[in-house]
Amino acid sequence: MACMTQTPISTITIYVRLLEEATTCLRPTEAVPLADGTYRVLPTSSYDPTDEVWEFAPGSTVHCESFDGQSGPYLLAIAEVGVDGSKIGRATFAVSEDALEYRNERGHLLWQLKSENIALVAEYTTNKGPFGDDWFLVFATASKNPYFVTCSLYSNGRDEALDFLRTRFAIEPRLTNSTEWRSVVLWPKAIEGAPFIEFSQREPRNWRERFRAWFDGFISQPHLSVAVDQYLQSVSR
Repeated sequence: MACMTQTPISTITIYVRLLEEATTCLRPTEAVPLADGTYRVLPTSSYDPTDEVWEFAPGSTVHCESFDGQSGPYLLAIAEVGVDGSKIGRATFAVSEDALEYRNERGHLLWQLKSENIALVAEYTTNKGPFGDDWFLVFATASKNPYFVTCSLYSNGRDEALDFLRTRFAIEPRLTNSTEWRSVVLWPKAIEGAPFIEFSQREPRNWRERFRAWFDGFISQPHLSVAVDQYLQSVSR
């Protein structure tokens, strides 16, 4: 009888922020690179959701951005691509005094951000609809290593939160009818209308990507746009 061998899954190390910590903490874990340039988060061998609250739980599909750390460049998960809304309830996007907060379907606080600390507001869509969330807002704070948080625009409380953003930042969503990968900066005015995410070409990393590149001609790699990167660097000095 022939013996079947299973091809090992190619993975790469990424970092995920830990929530509810006294200081900024990142958890290294493995992730599976996907064909569209995103990554599927895998759990660590000691993963315990009661001990550590990850910003993006294992199984999430995320967009990563490369940052320079003390030990060299690393990939940080900054935005979730989408979730299957038929399997879980809706998250909640709400206003608490002069702050925005985002809670998951169980009411767990994922992040809270005071409006005075927001340095940038962007909007992006993916091609994951209609079965998964495909419309998001991203907020960035100004610091040496910019901090990004994201929320689905299909969340409960969205309309009230958008009214708050209209009043505070005079912004209006632009990608309501988009069904593909698109992104746009909504605020600040200095780079309003610029793309939030841009795509570049890179070399294939494994045989699956080489096979795909043989058909498509290249591998697309998402990254922060030049306009966004330069702006965040300028306000973090």
